[in-house]
Amino acid sequence: METKEIVFENYRILVKRSNVRSGIYRGQLVNFAIEHPLKDNILQTIAIVLYPAAIASSEVYINGKLSQSFAPPFLGEIAESDEAGQVKQQASWERTINDFALEIPEDLLNLWIEAVYQLNPGWSPARLETERDLQEKKEEATNFKHG
Repeated sequence: METKEIVFENYRILVKRSNVRSGIYRGQLVNFAIEHPLKDNILQTIAIVLYPAAIASSEVYINGKLSQSFAPPFLGEIAESDEAGQVKQQASWERTINDFALEIPEDLLNLWIEAVYQLNPGWSPARLETERDLQEKKEEATNFKHG
């Protein structure tokens, strides 16, 4: 399995090429973020775009120890059934995203996300935009020919 290692201050991050499990896991995190929006727009963007890609494909070591600091609090228990459980889960989710946003240095996140997208290019939002642009150009060309 192809990997990239990032060493930055007291962090060591092992980024892996995705497999079916990590791809589905990323999708679950994105869906959870969409279904449980955060009040802060910046945190919501992090929760949808950056966090799922980084977490689903990586092992994070802090001071030499495998860290669960940024793992989602529900770890597979995506849905809570009662209202109190949902409120607790939402607060825990917000705390996790906030911790991720405040504790990871921006320079490290840039290196991390770059490695994620190099190993998993289909996860890159830029690729999705490019594919949409190409589809729109095809449709415009088709409409021009028929119009």
